[in-house]
Amino acid sequence: FLRSVKTEEDGTKNISEESYALMAELRGMLGVSEDEGLNQVRAFFGPELQAVLTDATDEILRGNATDVLLANLKEKVDKVIDTYKLDEEMVGMYVGPLYARAVQEIGSNTPGGIPSADEVATLASLRTLLNIDEEDTYQVHLDTFGIAYKKGIKEALGTTGVIREEFRQPLEDLRSRLGMSDEQTEEIYREVLGERMVPMVEFISNEMERLVLTKDQLAQKRGADYGEDYFKGGSKASGNLGLGTDGNIMSDIMNLIDFYVENGIVQKEVVGTKKVEKKVPSDEEGGEEKTVTEEEPVYESTYPITATGLGCIDEKVAELCYRQFVVSSFTDQSPNAARYEASKATFGGILGLSADKMEEIGSNIGGMVYDNYITQAMSTKDALDQQDM
Repeated sequence: FLRSVKTEEDGTKNISEESYALMAELRGMLGVSEDEGLNQVRAFFGPELQAVLTDATDEILRGNATDVLLANLKEKVDKVIDTYKLDEEMVGMYVGPLYARAVQEIGSNTPGGIPSADEVATLASLRTLLNIDEEDTYQVHLDTFGIAYKKGIKEALGTTGVIREEFRQPLEDLRSRLGMSDEQTEEIYREVLGERMVPMVEFISNEMERLVLTKDQLAQKRGADYGEDYFKGGSKASGNLGLGTDGNIMSDIMNLIDFYVENGIVQKEVVGTKKVEKKVPSDEEGGEEKTVTEEEPVYESTYPITATGLGCIDEKVAELCYRQFVVSSFTDQSPNAARYEASKATFGGILGLSADKMEEIGSNIGGMVYDNYITQAMSTKDALDQQDM
């Protein structure tokens, strides 16, 4: 191998095609694997590649890289790769760490860890030079700039806990500038909102326990475990449960729902299609309307962050909170009653309850409300009249 390496007049080293062919034949005679032959090439020419890549990277990092400069630098790098017939895997071993170093250097030298527009352009030029796909750089950008994006989300939430419309586009611009994937930024977004959501849920949970458990039960639950099943059957405990609950935490629950919905956490997913009939005008003037059948997508709401998933409420208390919410939607006579009714499924989803569990709780409470109404009506008359119906 060393004998095959020739030094040109300009000082560059080279191996001719003929020499490569002879080395391949020699490897076969000596039983040396192709991988071992590649290792020899990497060991000998690796420093050459490292030097030209490092020089080119440093030149790009000075900023304001023109197309001409980029083309010249890329030509020098490609010449080394082509001359020494270096494989893609070997080149990748050098360009990855160089790009990571550049990102970290920019991240540590910028105010707030947010790169300027010029620095974003510099990194784009560097990716072109090093022939790196943007998708392959997402992780190093996340590691370097993820904290800045998280801080930006917290600042956008402000004291209200809801990102106002005028802050959404700047937040999207920040995401684009930081060079992270949609999936990564969405995960950070949900992480921040989950952190904000925990104390809201804990307050509701604690208030619900305080309202429905006796002092002894509350002390035992928070001190160790549940002991006997205080929640069995919904209204079997010695404290107040279900329809008899004192106090009102509905405003806190609605604040949680508004926080969740207005921050766009609820996801809509297409789960199928349905056929619908629509009336369309006739093509002829004065003609009759025609009925056409079209297929429309059927959407289902999903809840990527749930109270039970965050671990800030256990399933039994979550069911109890949902039960109280449904009770209020049945019995509340204020203008908020319609909001409560429309928000039942959303609140259940936020808590992390399944559709079947929500249906079960709703059915049980509906029967209780109906029985209570009939009993109350019959206590003042012998038979129900048309108004009662």
